[in-house]
Amino acid sequence: MPSSRIYSPLDLRLPNISPRTGLYPVRPRGMGTPMVESLTSYITRIAQAHDVSNRALVANYLRFHIPKAQMADHSQDMEWKRHFLEHAHTLNGMQDRVKDWIFAVEESTGFSHLRYLTMINWSGIFSGRTLLRHRRAWCSHCYHDWRASDQEIYEPLLWAIADSICLIHQHTLTERCPHCKARPYVLAPRSRPGCCPLCHHWLGAELRRELDSRSDTGSGYSLSVTDSMAKLLAGTPLLEQPPSKDIPRANLENCVRDLAQGNASLFAHTVAINPCTLVPWFAEQKLPAFTSLTRICYRFGIPLFRFLTERLVAGDPDWEHARNIFKQYAATRVRVIRTRLPVLTCPDPAGISDRVVKKALQDALRQNPQPTIPQLAYRLGIRKQIIYQRFPGFHKILMAARHSQLEAAAKAALLESPPPTLRELEKQRGFPRETLRVCFPGLYRELAISSAQRYQRKREAKKVALQAACVEEPPQSGNALAARLGTSHGNLKRAFPESWKAIIQRHAEYKKREISKKRAAFAERVRRVATDLMAAGKYPARRKVLALKGDSGLRGESLIVYEVKQAFLAFRSRLEA
Repeated sequence: MPSSRIYSPLDLRLPNISPRTGLYPVRPRGMGTPMVESLTSYITRIAQAHDVSNRALVANYLRFHIPKAQMADHSQDMEWKRHFLEHAHTLNGMQDRVKDWIFAVEESTGFSHLRYLTMINWSGIFSGRTLLRHRRAWCSHCYHDWRASDQEIYEPLLWAIADSICLIHQHTLTERCPHCKARPYVLAPRSRPGCCPLCHHWLGAELRRELDSRSDTGSGYSLSVTDSMAKLLAGTPLLEQPPSKDIPRANLENCVRDLAQGNASLFAHTVAINPCTLVPWFAEQKLPAFTSLTRICYRFGIPLFRFLTERLVAGDPDWEHARNIFKQYAATRVRVIRTRLPVLTCPDPAGISDRVVKKALQDALRQNPQPTIPQLAYRLGIRKQIIYQRFPGFHKILMAARHSQLEAAAKAALLESPPPTLRELEKQRGFPRETLRVCFPGLYRELAISSAQRYQRKREAKKVALQAACVEEPPQSGNALAARLGTSHGNLKRAFPESWKAIIQRHAEYKKREISKKRAAFAERVRRVATDLMAAGKYPARRKVLALKGDSGLRGESLIVYEVKQAFLAFRSRLEA
């Protein structure tokens, strides 16, 4: 019998086994840091880990873990899929449905605290109407650095915030693919981190200092917004209790009461917002907009995180700094008002001498184009009635001079080749078309006829170009043809419906043939790779074929399995023969 001194007694207790989940427990990136990952990026990485598309993961799995979606009618599935990805950027925000999707992802992966991948913690504190970008934004230099250092590619939540820039490189974020010039959605059907979901090209680029321009560097306001938002995202998990909406409202009231001495209009002008927006804020009818709060904090130099989580009172360093800034602005504003007030509003006729007014009127007669009476009164800072009272016949002289200039301008326009349109003449000379029609109907009629003839010539030129495009090889798309002709595709469609329809059909057939050729080449390449693997005694797994195919590995993934099966059947029949 074995001795207990040699063999330890058996432990019959069940081991601690973590609960089983339906999806792989992909770990979120940057939790508790300014570069925390967004929820849409996390969903994209989950789809990549399971080798499925975002559409399949969201529509066929995650959606049915939401109680509201389980009762949805199946007849509305197609409409749901059509509109969800277009508005998927709201999953990073603070709407009510964000909680449902957080619950679905947490239940499927086993990870908790995914609410920190969104802005849901600040729901009810400020409005999320202008908080998020509607399109995907990224920093190509970050993508390049992460790939070079073999780090996980993801999209930080900071990139989804409006007016934000790259926190590391301090460059503006890119919203347009440099390869296909498209602006993809935040969550595309077949997107992958770091790649364009439409053309599937890599979006990373090496940072070359000698080619960077000043326009690519973020402004002071963008830098401030990015820094404030980074501190807000990093400090959110450290809050002991949820933020309260009473704190930012009390700070706003204290700004008006303490800094502006109760003058709400002066406070609104200081922070460059409409004074009418303060009323619903203080009446608790509307929440302050995120952009308004960032503008207030930027103007006064107050950290956004402190403004939303702490009551700022007199004696605080940030509060006293804001007080000094407000005093400087108030003094400057009063000085500007005192300087401009006599110039803009001078109702007293004695405030300006007749000699000054007369000299200004004489100078106006020599200008081209000549100003009107209201314009002259505004320049002199007087009411227009003063000109009529002191110089009763001047308005007739000015009107005759203006009509003479208008007649000369119309005659000169008729000599141009081609003559300008009535709208172009109005913009160039500053004369309204109605004045030309009433005072000089003959010139107006000739310009109108020339404008119509010019329109017909342009129409004929477009018609000839469309007819040539109907036989052009390779067929051009409608958008490319419209850009070449300098017009919109809607204008061409309305003006030449038959030719436009033929061009669209030719381009669609051409694209279909090109896709068929590409798919045939793709199938032949996949079958050749799969046959070589089987000849070497290896199983032609989809990942192996994808790795040996040689391109980005993103286009045509759904066709690989079918082509591998066909190659396997052909290889087996060859062996049996």
